[in-house]
This record gives sequence, C-alpha cells and structure tokens, in this order.
Amino acid sequence: MSRFISSKEFNGADYKAGAKAKGLALLKNSGFLCPDFYVLDYSFLSEINNDAINLKDVLQQWVKENNIDIGKLWAVRSSTQEEDGESKSYAGLFKTEINISTDCLEQSILNVLDSYSGLNNDAYSSNVKTGYGIIIQEMIMPDYSGVIFSHNPNDQRDDTVFIDIIPGAGENLVSGKEKAYSVKFKAGSLIFDETRQVYNGEIFNQNLVKVSKSGNEIKNELCTIWPQLIKGAKRLSKIKKTAVDIEFCIAEKKIYWLQVRPVTTGKDESYIWDNTATEGNYPGVIMPLSISLIQNSFSKAYRGLAAYLGMPEKLLSKNEELLKYMIGEIQGGLYYNVTAWQKLICQLPFGKKISKSLTSVWGMEKAGFYPEKNRFACFTKTRMLINLVFSILFLNSIRKKYIKRYSQIQNKIDAIELNSLTYRELTEIYKELEQKMIDNWEAPLLNNLFTVVLMLISGKVIEKSKLNVLYPNFINDSLIAQSQVISVKIVKEFKAILNDIKADTNLSRMFSDFEPEDIFKMLQTSKKSLAQRISDYVNNYGDRSDEPELKMETVTYRENPVKFIAYIKSNLNADSETGANPVNFDYRAVVKENYKWNIPYRILVLWTVKQMIKRVSDRENFRYMRTCTYGLVRRIFREMDNELLKENLILQKNDSLYLNLEELLNTELLPQFKTIIHNRKELYSEYSDKNRITRYKQTGLQFVPVEICAGHESDTIIKGTGCCSGIVKAEVKIVDNDVSVAENAGGKIYVANYFEPGKLGLFSKAAGLISARGNLLGHTAILCREMGIPSIVGAKTVLAKLKDGDIIEMNGSTGQIEIVKRDE
Repeated sequence: MSRFISSKEFNGADYKAGAKAKGLALLKNSGFLCPDFYVLDYSFLSEINNDAINLKDVLQQWVKENNIDIGKLWAVRSSTQEEDGESKSYAGLFKTEINISTDCLEQSILNVLDSYSGLNNDAYSSNVKTGYGIIIQEMIMPDYSGVIFSHNPNDQRDDTVFIDIIPGAGENLVSGKEKAYSVKFKAGSLIFDETRQVYNGEIFNQNLVKVSKSGNEIKNELCTIWPQLIKGAKRLSKIKKTAVDIEFCIAEKKIYWLQVRPVTTGKDESYIWDNTATEGNYPGVIMPLSISLIQNSFSKAYRGLAAYLGMPEKLLSKNEELLKYMIGEIQGGLYYNVTAWQKLICQLPFGKKISKSLTSVWGMEKAGFYPEKNRFACFTKTRMLINLVFSILFLNSIRKKYIKRYSQIQNKIDAIELNSLTYRELTEIYKELEQKMIDNWEAPLLNNLFTVVLMLISGKVIEKSKLNVLYPNFINDSLIAQSQVISVKIVKEFKAILNDIKADTNLSRMFSDFEPEDIFKMLQTSKKSLAQRISDYVNNYGDRSDEPELKMETVTYRENPVKFIAYIKSNLNADSETGANPVNFDYRAVVKENYKWNIPYRILVLWTVKQMIKRVSDRENFRYMRTCTYGLVRRIFREMDNELLKENLILQKNDSLYLNLEELLNTELLPQFKTIIHNRKELYSEYSDKNRITRYKQTGLQFVPVEICAGHESDTIIKGTGCCSGIVKAEVKIVDNDVSVAENAGGKIYVANYFEPGKLGLFSKAAGLISARGNLLGHTAILCREMGIPSIVGAKTVLAKLKDGDIIEMNGSTGQIEIVKRDE
C-alpha cells in the first residue's frame, strides 16, 4: 500500500503535514480547481529519516498503483506547521523544486526533506520538528501565473484587491526576476497598470521559452478572468476569516488555485498625525506645559461628553489610550491624531458619517479610515442617540449653564490675589478650575457636534436642489452677517480706537514718533481718556495677543499692555481700511421665492440654515471663551512659576514651561524639577531648526512622513474653499505670522499660511483674505463672513505659487484664484 496520500483522501485534519498542505485541502474542499497533489505526512517522512523505510520502493509502488507516466512533471513543495501560518509566512524558507519528472522524484523529496534539518533557527526548529510534510503536485504549463491579495498587504483594513501577473510560469514572478502587470480592484472598479508596457515571462515547452505580452494584451485576454479571481479571493478571505495571499496560474482559460495563506503584513495598526487644523492656534514649537495642558483638556472634555451621552464606563476605559492621544507632540510641534479622533467620533450617534467627513471639515487631505464594528449593544446606542437628541433640544439651556459656570469661576479667580498664594494653594486653584470647566465642556462640544451634523445635512439637502445651481455659494452666503460673534465686536472696538487716534493730530504724532513704552507712559498723564479706553479693552479682551493665544508661553496684552500699544502702532502704519462691502443675501427670501408651493422642503431648509447660523456663531463665541479659560490657567501657572523661582526649585523665570502638567502638579517631584527642565531644554534646543511637515503615519513607534498631494492645478490657477462671496482683483501681500503688516498694505489681498486670532486688526485692511490652511468652520472663515470680506481657505499651494506684488483675481464663492500678472 502506497504511503502517498492523494488529494481525494487528504482532508488536512487527520494528518500532520504542515500549513501549506492544509491550505491545498481547503482549496480542494471549497470547490476551487487545484492541480492533483499527493501529501507525504510527518510520520512517513520520519520513517525515511530513520531509515525504517525505503523511499525508492514506495515510489515504485505508488507509480504502479496509480498508473503514473514516468515522464510526468511535478512540483515538490515544502510544507511545515509554521509555513504559511497566521502570524508569519516564512515563504521561501524551505526548498521547492519544480518541473521534476516522475523518475527523479526520489532525489527531490530527499532534497526538500534535507532543507528542514539544515535550517539553523532556534525560534523555528521546535515547530519544524513536529509539523512538517511534503507536497507532490502536478505541474501545470500555464499561460499566465500570478498572486492575488484579498486586501492591501500594507494595511489589511483596506479591502482593495491586488493582483500581480506575468506571462508563463510563476517562478520569475516569485523571484522578482520579471516585473509583474498589476491590477487593483477598488470600490467596485478595476484599475489597470500601464497597458503599453511590455511584460516578460517564460513558458515551459520541453525547454524554457521566453514570451512577452503588452499590458493591453494581458488586460484584454483575461477580461473574463479578472472577475473570477476577485470573487475567489474574497470568498477565500471570508472562509479563512482573514486577509489572504493566493498563488494561481491560468491555462487554457482555466484558473488553477495553487496555494492560499494568510497575509501576515499590514496588521500593525497605523495612525495618521496631521497639523493642518492645529497650526493656526499652535504654530511652531510648543512648550511641554502647553502640549500636556491641551492633551489633558481634550482627553477630559471628550471623555466627559461621551459619558454625558451615556457611553458605558467599560467602553470609556477601553478608549483611554485614544482619548489620551487625540493630540500629541512630534519634534516640538502639535499634531492631531486624526485616526484616534475618527475612532472616537465613530462610536457616537451619526459618528460614521462625521468621522469619514472629519478631514474635509478640518480642511486637510483625506486619511484612510476603516470603521470598526460597534463594540456596544443596541440598547446603549439607542440611549446615546436619545440623550443626544434631548441635548440638542435643550442646548440653549446647557449653553446658559456653561456660561454661568464660567462667569462664576472667572469672578472667583479675579477676586483672589494669586500672587499671595503658595505653590500648593495655586495647585488646588487650578484643579478646581479644571474640575468646573474642563471636566464639564459639554456645551461647546455638543455645539460643535451639532454644527458638523447640520453642515453635512444642509450640504446634502442643497446639493440635490435647484438652489445649488442658482446659488452655488448658498450655504456660505446664508451665514454672512446673520448674527454677531465676539470676534467682530473685538475688531469693531479696536477699529474705533484706531479711528479716534487718526482723528487726533497730536495722538497720531505721538504714535508715529515714539516707542510703545514711551507712548504707554505719556497716555497715563496727557491722554487719560484714551488710556482708560485702552485699559478697558485690555481688561475685556486682554487674553488675546498678536502671538498664538492658546500657548502658555505667550505673553498676552493683559500681562503686558505695552504689547497692545505696539499692536496699535503697527496697525496705524498700514493704509486705511478698504471698507469691504458685506454681501446682502437674504436666504429666507431666496428659499421662499424658489419653493413657494413646496412647503415641507421650504420649512426644512429654513430651519436647517437658521440652526446652522446659530451654531456657527456660538462655535466662535465658545472658542473665545476657551481663550479666556486658558487665560485664567496661564495666570495661575505664571504665579506657580514665580513661587518655584522664589523657592529655588527652578533656575530661571518661565522654566516651568519645560515641565508637563502632571509634573507641575506633582509636589513629590519638586526636588527633580531642575534635572527634568535641564534635560528638556537640551531636547528642545534641537527642535528650533526642525522642518516639521504636515503629516506623519505612525506604525508602532515609527513615524514616517507622508507626502501630501497638491492636486492637479495649472500654473495660473489655485483652488481652495470659498468662504465669503465676492470677486476681487488686487495685489498680493504675503503676511508672515511673525510680523505685522507693513506700511502701504491696505487694499491688498492678504495671503498667509493661516491667520491667528491675534491678527484680527488686519482683517479690515484687506481687500480679500486667502489662507493655505483652514476650513469653513474655522476662525478666519467665520470672521470674514461676519465682516463681509471675500475669503478663501484651504488653498494649499497658494504660498508656493504667489509672492508679494503679484496681481490675482480671487472668487470668494467658488474658491478659485487666478494669477493675472506676476511681479517681475
């Protein structure tokens, strides 16, 4: 009786013969066409090793019993327990011999068997000793050979099918000797490689004969094969319950499935980090105290929102790592962990839609996101949805409570002489502020969530209506000048101060001829009324600054009013305002005129737009309250720094900025502060010269830069997102965020990477505004709409293509910028 187990007998379960043999059994038992094969299992091969059996005799018996042609060709393949396994494939580690005639099988079997014993790998040898076999498989003379991946081998969350194929035998493909013709199947469509290129291979016809095919020939000859390959790969992936890598060949228009194994790469989860949405508020190098404060604030705030909506504590605990690293530091810069945001938002009601749209809301390039299956019960999802609906219905009440709570904590801190408190007392004051404000941030977050939902809904509603044809910028124009935001009030009061100074010859001369420190002193004695107005402005809005105002290292106007005098002085030097004309757009009249009889639709659009206007306005006001809250925190931290300096626990003023929040609040670490700060200073000295890029992909501990696609634009056209309607043709002024606008900049189109909130005073001088960063819900977009300034955000290539003096025409409705004349 032969010891060769035929493909008809071998089921993969009753024999120890390795993973590759089990894969063949799976293919056969699942109805896939496989070349005939025979398996030599572990027990039989052990007898050969121990000289307990004569392989030559067994082979002769096998040939005789099965009437096998002595000249028939075979492949003799290795098959071990770990080979083609779930965690590692070890592909190519053992010997495989092809085109072996029946009369030469004995030596080939011994060669493969010898490759097991010859392997010197302790981590592998224990499994090899107990779980190997050998496969003898009928050779097919293929017209084509290839491999197919059911999923992206670099990221298994991506279900794109990848096919590599060459003419003839597969050896040249596996070895990498010949380049393969590649085909992808993504989102229901086939994507073919370059069809004009020629692809080479070898066909076995007594001897190896070279063959060449163009990509177009391969594409057309296999037009009926592609769907079969894709269907088979998806089916095998479903059977194996994992991504699979399959070897196949094609002969006479038939697909032969040769091997199937799990894809062992692309399992490490990757995370996308991007600074597009952070750079406006947190540009450049960010100190450790600022970064850790922001991390702590986001983590606590979003955890609180999820708990408020009814997410179970067990699930919240599972999300701790995602919450902790929603934002982070890379080489001293602040980045959003886009993937963590998407994963967290995906678990909320409407989360799948919002998470997929998140990158466009932030004005950044798309980041591949593959939602996980919901990890909680239907009851929990229903409860969260009900809680969200009630929260939206009572959002105005929640908002009022939040504002009241903020006023109470602000009044309490204002009433305390912070400079009279000890370090430990200041620590307790901060913890109380954190508990009352940061731990209860539901109102701003619910407003943000509702705003995004409304933007998505209104976009869909308008997109499918005739309003989209008649009024392409309907949503943006509807948002213009419909409600007041605090930022507009700040700008108007600032402009009033500027105008009063310009109207007074003596004041104009004072601000023109003297330095800010001298002006500040002179105002206290000779111009007390203006000094009082400036003092009131600083008391009301002094947490603003011409520097990034959410950084703890920023010195605000409240801390140093002379900085505000300098800011006034720089703005007086610029040309007078251009008087941008707000767009008069009555969305109510437009909707009523176009939908006189479709009352339900008219009600839907009017309600959606009304709510969106309110939410966008509240969003900007909440952002200003966040600035003020950070201002309170800054005042506490400044006094903590002073106390640490007095106690000789730090060496220099502001050294505490090099501590993270947890360290600063930990009294047990006080003796170690100097050492921690010294080490951080050394680290941060390396960051100042770093060129931080926009996006990184993190896998494990490795951060790899990601190239951002600029899109397809002509040399004279730049595309962005229109925020406020208006067509303006004017000269370009590049605004460096490190300096104020220079003289004679009024009436020009200001162009910047982003506009910080501290640059508010510049807005009224501009004929138009363009930023490389930003989105429709960003600070720049909101303020420009309120002030009626034509504006475009998210014009990624604008700084690369424009320079001072260029003449451009911008369309604030379509987001298109045309370069009319370059400055030579």
